[in-house]
Amino acid sequence: MSTEKKIQKGKLIEKYIGEGIAPFKFTYQGRRGDSWIFEKEFKGVIQTISLYEYRFEKNMISFDLYTDVPGKGIVQAIDIQDIEFNSEMPGFWKYEDEKSFIIVLNIIKDILIQKGMRIFNSLSKERKQLDTDEMQQKLYVHHDKLAEQFQKKYDLNVDKMDQEHIEQWFSVIEKRAEVMYQEGYEKTKDEYLEIASFIGVQLEHFMDGKWVKYQIGKNMKCRIEREKIVKFSLDILGRMSWIYQEKMGVRIIKQDIEKIWEDRYEPEEMKRKEEMIQSYIGEALEEYGFKRKNNIMWIKRQKEVISTIWIQLGKHEITFSLFSNKGECPVHAADIQSLEFNSGERGMWKYSDNVELVSVLLEIKEVLLKKGLIVLEKMGEGCLFYDLPLD
Repeated sequence: MSTEKKIQKGKLIEKYIGEGIAPFKFTYQGRRGDSWIFEKEFKGVIQTISLYEYRFEKNMISFDLYTDVPGKGIVQAIDIQDIEFNSEMPGFWKYEDEKSFIIVLNIIKDILIQKGMRIFNSLSKERKQLDTDEMQQKLYVHHDKLAEQFQKKYDLNVDKMDQEHIEQWFSVIEKRAEVMYQEGYEKTKDEYLEIASFIGVQLEHFMDGKWVKYQIGKNMKCRIEREKIVKFSLDILGRMSWIYQEKMGVRIIKQDIEKIWEDRYEPEEMKRKEEMIQSYIGEALEEYGFKRKNNIMWIKRQKEVISTIWIQLGKHEITFSLFSNKGECPVHAADIQSLEFNSGERGMWKYSDNVELVSVLLEIKEVLLKKGLIVLEKMGEGCLFYDLPLD
């Protein structure tokens, strides 16, 4: 029997976290989607604490802090300095039973009181927009020249992109960010543009990125993005502006780049894998009324219910998620308690070559046909998450 059924997580979170932060006027809002929420209003600003589980392993928990102030972003537990985690997943605490869950909640409560409230002071202040239309236009038009200036100034090696090169680039960027944080935006905004250009140009050259200019409301934005197979889209100036606000901009942008690099692909190889997914899974789903939306997603429309099956394919791992427009929240493979996975990460199947991928695809097909379709049917009936047949 799983810990999920034994532990009344919502009640314990309300008791141990809620009572601890009650003096700060936060109130428990219950479950919202996949998260447990505490909120308060302070001088017209909504401050939110969101606790949530690791999507592939339900005995890990973390939290985010954010407000409704435009442009302030989210502070995750992993972003907070000088705190320790007890799991192999950075930013999460692990527990095995109710007793250890309570211990973890008390740790989180203390962090929220000692560090979180100070963070909210910063998140609640109106942030000056640094990535102005003028700056975005300069980035869009002059990124090649600006990137070359930064590269030559610090003698950066740009012959290829790999983890070693990323580390070298960001060791320099981190040192410059310290100076920029101290000297402020007006004195260092030219280098702010150079760094954003340098990062974007590497994504353009090595990851098939394209520079795109577009409007959000009255504001112009410039992004570097890719729309093929494994997609990414990055507002570099917006992310980099954290350098001047919370001293976390470099960490945030580095995580973005590392994630894009980890998800890199060989187009022909990925295309073959997606064709295999269609052959081994897609064709079977189509017999049950699903229609192929793209290479990794199938949709079924039945009266007012829209059911979606999404296969998430990585270079050496694969999983799936189920969605319904009538469901409380998505259901991921990790949520189905009876499933076994061939990796050390719950919710994820691993494969090393196409032969192993075929074996995994056949297993996922059986799970979807025998279990997934039943879960989707119940989601379409409006069943709450904890009432779904996930055992």
